[in-house]
Amino acid sequence: MDPKWSPNGHWLDHGLFCCGPCSVTAVKNGDVFLKYDTPFVFAEVNSDKVYWQRQPHGGFSVVHVEQGAIGRRISTLGAGSAARVDITDQYKHPEGSEEERRAVAAATSHGSRPRQRGPASSGEVTLAVASGPAVAGAELELRAALRNAGAEPRTLRLRLSLCAVRYTGVAGAAFRQEQHRRTLPPEQEDTVTMTVAYAEYQPHVGAQDALKLTVVAAVQETGQVLAKELLVRLHTPELTLTLLGPAVVGQEVPVQVVFQNPLPEPLTGASLRMEGAGISCPKPVSLGSVGAGQTLRLSQSVTPLRAGSAAWRPRWRAQRCRRSPAPSSSAWKLGILGTLGALGKLGMRAGGGGGGGGGRGKHGG
Repeated sequence: MDPKWSPNGHWLDHGLFCCGPCSVTAVKNGDVFLKYDTPFVFAEVNSDKVYWQRQPHGGFSVVHVEQGAIGRRISTLGAGSAARVDITDQYKHPEGSEEERRAVAAATSHGSRPRQRGPASSGEVTLAVASGPAVAGAELELRAALRNAGAEPRTLRLRLSLCAVRYTGVAGAAFRQEQHRRTLPPEQEDTVTMTVAYAEYQPHVGAQDALKLTVVAAVQETGQVLAKELLVRLHTPELTLTLLGPAVVGQEVPVQVVFQNPLPEPLTGASLRMEGAGISCPKPVSLGSVGAGQTLRLSQSVTPLRAGSAAWRPRWRAQRCRRSPAPSSSAWKLGILGTLGALGKLGMRAGGGGGGGGGRGKHGG
């Protein structure tokens, strides 16, 4: 059985508000009519991504079906370790195999629109989307790569749309849209690039938000429609952590913390909090303002409380300055995990075994 279980279900399932337990075998074979919440779990790990287009009469029709977009790397936490364990083969048959396609068809037959699924999109023109380094405060480069594998030239009309996506998955209104026209000779490739400055996306992105690029292309000669989405998460800069001495149980050891503000504007109300199991950490420190591009270095002392491997988590919190007098509604937060690997070697004199237990976690996306 899948370990997913919670009494706080999102909706009724067979008359109960619950979230699992659910048969992994049922998920793998598309038997979504079995208890509990099997349709929900199946949608998490083995769905086709279907693109719909509004028609002139107001209805919608399927224009593109992307297989293999969901459930590529289903993971759990290794027992007794922090290692990632791939469990994709437990939840689905090999992507694209006859068994996997049969499972999707079985699940779809019990869905709300069992007869409105189109076939997987195919054609001689392919579309791929990608992005350059996505660092908060830096310019963002988004790319749509086109390839014509046919023997005839093809003319394409493309539409690129960019919006912010909240951590709940709700997308905001598009704040950047572009339209392009390209002619692809046979066996040739072309790339359309969208460059977005920090000043353009910054007003739309909150503390935990991402950006979503949607690209739709239509081939004029054949009517082939292609669509792709790309979720871009902006990476906040890392806190560099350096252990400045041997870690011995019951003795303070200094840790150097280095942070650089990557934004072209100052951060105000900056503070640093450190926490960790088996480690005595200092109180939160108020750091005031960090200027644009400024590098901050400080030393904090932690005290290991028991032998064995341990980890501590420094949390950086600050607010972006605004030109307007209204206060910022979103804090710019950063949490990085650092490992005190020396504890297990140097803390044995104090006794006490450091052990780490672990358990199998919920499936991942």
